[in-house]
Amino acid sequence: MNERLRVNKYSEAISSIEMMAEQSDYLNSDPYQWKWFVISLHNALQCFMVLSLHKLNPLPILKKDDAKRWLKAYHDEGANKLSDYKMDYFLNLYKKIKNQDKGRYNLKVGFYQPKDTEDWSVENLNE
Repeated sequence: MNERLRVNKYSEAISSIEMMAEQSDYLNSDPYQWKWFVISLHNALQCFMVLSLHKLNPLPILKKDDAKRWLKAYHDEGANKLSDYKMDYFLNLYKKIKNQDKGRYNLKVGFYQPKDTEDWSVENLNE
């Protein structure tokens, strides 16, 4: 058996939701499972933010300096040389999906408008 672990932004989002569902079965009997539930929730939210931002290229999901380097490498060397870039931090991705300039990140559905305590909840989820 020579299989490799293959992960992409779609499978990771789905796997995170599945993990949350699995852990929710044990939350009442084993409080320690909350840890894995929260980690899965954090990962799922991050994946869905990436999915909403990553359309034509990875620029919106990269850290600012890495996005500049990616763009320079793309123009100077072509797509074959693009590697070693870091995804932006969780809360920065959250800010980007709330950006009201939907054209800036090419969001098809517009920007995310949090309700009531959602900003507080996302910030606390990230702690």
